Amino acid sequence: MKLRPLLLKLRLIHACFLFQALNLFFTARAQQAEPPAFWENEQINAYHREPMHVSYFAYENKTLALRDDPAQSAYFLSLNGNWKFKWVDKPDDRPYGFWKTNYDDHLWQDFPVPATWEVNGYGIPIYTNIRYDFDYLIKPDPPHVPHTYNPVGSYRRWVQIPATWEGKKIFLHFGAVRSAFYVWVNGQWVGYSEDSKLPAEFDITNYVKPGTQNLIAFQVYRWSDGSYVEDQDMWRLAGVHRDVYLFARNPVHVRNVEIIPDLVHQYRDGVLHIRLDFPDNRDLALKRYRAQVELLDSTNRVLLHKTVALADSNVFQHILLELRNPHRWSAETPYLYTVLISLQDEHGHTIEVIPQHTGFRKVEIKHGALYVNGQAVLIKGVNRHEMDPYTGQYISRERMLQDIRIMKENNINAVRTSHYPDDPYWYELCDRYGLYVVDEANLESHGMGFGANSLSKKDAWFLQHFERDSRLIERDINHPSVIVWSMGNEAGMGINFEKCYQWMKQRDPSRPVEYEPASATPYSDIYCPMYPTPDDMVHHVLYDSASNQKPFILVEYAHAMGNTDGNFKDYWDTIRKYYPRMQGGYIWDFVDQAFFKITDRGDTIWAYGGDYGVDMPSDFNFNCNGLVAPDRSLHPQMLEVKHQYQNIHTFPIDLLHGDIAVFNENFFTDLSTVYLNWQLIGDGKVIDSGRVYPIKANPRDTAHIHLPYHLPDTGYHELFLNCYYRTRQAKDLIAADWEIASDQLHIKGSWPLQTGIEPAGSLHVQITSEEIKISGSQVHIAFNRHDGFVHHYEVNGVDILLSPFSLRPNFWRPPTDNDMGAGLQVKLLNWKRASHHQVLLHTDIDTSVEGLVALHMRYALPDVFAQLQLDYAINGNGEMRVHQHLYADTTKDVPMMFKFGMQMILPASFHIMQWYGRGPEENYWDRKDAAFVGLYTSTVDAQFHPYIRPQETGNKTDVRWVKLTDDAGNGIWISGDSVLNIEARHFLDEDLDEGLQKHNRHAGELKPRHLTALSIDLQQTGVGGVNSWGAWPLPQYRLYYRDYDYQFIVRPVISRTSADAVHH
Repeated sequence: MKLRPLLLKLRLIHACFLFQALNLFFTARAQQAEPPAFWENEQINAYHREPMHVSYFAYENKTLALRDDPAQSAYFLSLNGNWKFKWVDKPDDRPYGFWKTNYDDHLWQDFPVPATWEVNGYGIPIYTNIRYDFDYLIKPDPPHVPHTYNPVGSYRRWVQIPATWEGKKIFLHFGAVRSAFYVWVNGQWVGYSEDSKLPAEFDITNYVKPGTQNLIAFQVYRWSDGSYVEDQDMWRLAGVHRDVYLFARNPVHVRNVEIIPDLVHQYRDGVLHIRLDFPDNRDLALKRYRAQVELLDSTNRVLLHKTVALADSNVFQHILLELRNPHRWSAETPYLYTVLISLQDEHGHTIEVIPQHTGFRKVEIKHGALYVNGQAVLIKGVNRHEMDPYTGQYISRERMLQDIRIMKENNINAVRTSHYPDDPYWYELCDRYGLYVVDEANLESHGMGFGANSLSKKDAWFLQHFERDSRLIERDINHPSVIVWSMGNEAGMGINFEKCYQWMKQRDPSRPVEYEPASATPYSDIYCPMYPTPDDMVHHVLYDSASNQKPFILVEYAHAMGNTDGNFKDYWDTIRKYYPRMQGGYIWDFVDQAFFKITDRGDTIWAYGGDYGVDMPSDFNFNCNGLVAPDRSLHPQMLEVKHQYQNIHTFPIDLLHGDIAVFNENFFTDLSTVYLNWQLIGDGKVIDSGRVYPIKANPRDTAHIHLPYHLPDTGYHELFLNCYYRTRQAKDLIAADWEIASDQLHIKGSWPLQTGIEPAGSLHVQITSEEIKISGSQVHIAFNRHDGFVHHYEVNGVDILLSPFSLRPNFWRPPTDNDMGAGLQVKLLNWKRASHHQVLLHTDIDTSVEGLVALHMRYALPDVFAQLQLDYAINGNGEMRVHQHLYADTTKDVPMMFKFGMQMILPASFHIMQWYGRGPEENYWDRKDAAFVGLYTSTVDAQFHPYIRPQETGNKTDVRWVKLTDDAGNGIWISGDSVLNIEARHFLDEDLDEGLQKHNRHAGELKPRHLTALSIDLQQTGVGGVNSWGAWPLPQYRLYYRDYDYQFIVRPVISRTSADAVHH
């Protein structure tokens, strides 16, 4: 083990000699025809590219530095905007000599920078998860990529470089280019770069002429050897994805500023370790300069300053600033200080000023947990891809800020930059607004597998691994939000990662390093598995002694694909029970990766894998796993995530007398910025309310609060207490009165769930060969003799049941993405058949009670080895009680069912929905904590949520009663002998059901039918939330094969106008 650092050092020395040799050789070729084909050489990933440094801009003075807007500097020139552009579909067709100053480009297109090619009409967007997106062209054979189809984009632009830049060092910056590119200036080849998610800078001083027009040209390859380590689960898109600009520096300038914060003396006092680097730290000219280092607070008041001579690198590389009792940075308290580095000449003139933001915080691993500032924090995180539905992988600042706001509004406190470094502005936002960041290298070779072929085991691929890991640290080391480095994702585990880990730990001892495949090895500081069940997590903590001494944080969990994130409460009940041995995790993932598209039919859809090209590689909608849709509208599961991630929790002490406990789960903030709105709810109605402030609860402390309500003695069946915690004032991105936490506590009582039906009126029964007709003065109901189901239901002239449909049993739902991933659309198929195929065995009619007709139907369900009993009771008011009983033959091996219930199709005019149950958003057996029991009014239209791919949607649990009416007030009211699951949609189940496999259907293609499909279910199997490729809903949320029994009553709701019309 002791030899490895030495070997690594020797390897780097060898690489330096190799680079120098290449530099001499290729400089001689700079004016010649074509530069070398580096794009298929895994050991040459850059040529003439500047060493990585932290993200900063050097300004002319302090005033500009404090504004920190490069556009205001005279030494910044943006190259964003239109360039001349030529796209070809293979390297052999790329335009020869296009970099020359006399090349004629007048027939080329104007094309924006930054911009993704494929969303702008150049090339085909391809989405794959594991496989390489070019494996349909060639068998993967690193480092070789396709030649017959490998698009190349060539860019040209004339740029006027200011005359004031004469004598300066001039640099060309590319924020992110996928996947490899060459650069020319004024006809001369400058350099080459790979790594599509980190910047590349080139010193072009010797190639340009300030005060004149200069030609900048570059050429981008869609696929290169670097593509073999950029095999992430995302759209594979080429182009320029971040800003491009020029900047000028003085010949003597600060090359890099490194700032490492620390807390000492029991986290009371702050220390900043600052290191300055110059292009040549031994440059004798530095003796004539000095650096002034200032520390400013958030109001720009100077707190500390130090002047450092630059004659001795041991001094300027070891600058120490100490501040007593500073504000501490955390995701809860993101207080930032500003460090100004001013370079001054021997006359005291300021040459340049570099601003950097920092925060005092300390990250540690101790006692088997991850600590920030002495606290074992809970990670309430998400994974996030850089994705915009209109611009692809070019993300605007406005979109980034929107993502931060949504995360903060929904109690998300951490983000993993899956699976690559993000735009530098993202880290600024995380610093400013408070998000813990796992910063991940752009490194995944999933398509090569994790065995002997893994590139992590290949010596020739070490440089690809090392450069991506090392450059990540060099760019982002100053950000206080970055608390963990990630070496990459799903790239196997081999010697290359072992070497990278050792270097990273030596380079930055202040942060832990993680890598999921190395979780159980010495080469990951954190045990960070993917997609365990809650039981798996408990087993690890209790029994896996080999690796359970590390912090246990899920790097990916709760796969948020489609209608999902059931059992999220189970995850967090488990995490909180075993805290601090469990500390949370990162949901996969934040946003659906889908594009805005208008189809040939004119439908507006979110397009996913397989929606472009013909027979292209695709993993279909597996890239649509977001808590938010592509346009950032929230999916329903986000509400459950917000609820489980909340930092304030309410517990009963004595609810009969208004006594509660409020626990503050924050680690660094009290509840002085929050007030409590409480409501006393009786049978869904607010009968009392109030406001509590202050809430005196320190971090990790509990406040006992008395609420001054008095329970009514009579008039209500059940009472609840609703508690809503809201912000007192607007702060940063969160508005005043924003709800940050909520709880509902049951005080007493229960809703009387009765399905009794009394005789009423006079009924006449007529039996024909086709029907059993039951009629009275106001009622006309007909049962079909062949299937035994209600086919006609009319009261007071109002058709309740839409012809030709019937009220019939249902055991099926349109499969969710989780269902399809587990193959349940096949494994449970017999329950779909049982919903459509029943054998009527027996019919019995009982008219012995005046004003009441009873019918009894017995069925065989041969597909599931069961029998079904349906009993009806109907009175002269048109009320109907339905009793459904399933008799299961448990000696047979029959899988679970999706639902146990019935479905009826109503007129589309029954579009107003009122219910007393959980809401207002959809909720399910395993995802309902955020949905409080209450009285709600909505529309049937609003019950359908447009998941990217059509599937089950709109369920409401714990429903005491539901009413569906038309605009005139006609409709039905339903209640059960137990709480029900209710769904109402303007779609039939078949509209949302793709069958046995997916067919690239989209919610935007659906057209509502002129009907209202109402499902009345005893229960529905949970939607699941472990993963979307095999996991079933957790056992406690499954409808296993056994006997089931429930009853419900249907009462017609007839408006006075309709009733008067019938009587007259």
